[in-house]
Parts: sequence; C-alpha cells; structure tokens
Amino acid sequence: MPVVAAYLYRAVHNESLNWLKHQKIKAGHQLHIAYSMKNKSETIAGKMQQKELENKFRQALNELPEQDSLGIKPYNPQPAGSGLTRWPLNP
Repeated sequence: MPVVAAYLYRAVHNESLNWLKHQKIKAGHQLHIAYSMKNKSETIAGKMQQKELENKFRQALNELPEQDSLGIKPYNPQPAGSGLTRWPLNP
C-alpha cells in the first residue's frame, strides 16, 4: 500500500505543477493578445483619423473657387495612365 500512496502523491504533485505551468502560459497569451489588440485599435484609430483628415481636405479643396484651386486639384502623384489618384476629388 505505501507504493500506491507514493505513486498517487507523485501523480497529484506532477499534475499540480503542470496545471500551474499551464496557467502561466495562458496568462502570457492573454497579455500578448491584449497588447496586440491595443496596437490594432491604435492602428484602426489612426486610420480613421487619417480618413477623416482626407475627407476634410477633399471637402476644403472642393470648396475653393475654381481660380484658387487650379494649382492644387490636378495633383496626381501616380504615373500617368495608372488611373489612380491620391486625392480623389469626387469619391
């Protein structure tokens, strides 16, 4: 009987250590996910702010009188014929 008791004691001891290690790993993953989500939300917020700024810029360009906007509105940093514009004036 003492052999069985020693075996059971060792089994419970090892299982407890494994559970503690697993909890530590889970906590590490939770920290990683929280950090990733924070960075992702900051990126999303930055993109939203950039989009709002671009919309305000387009709106301000469209509100300029034709004479004042001649040098600004045709701006196109893409190669000619690519069909892409950086600031689409009429989204």
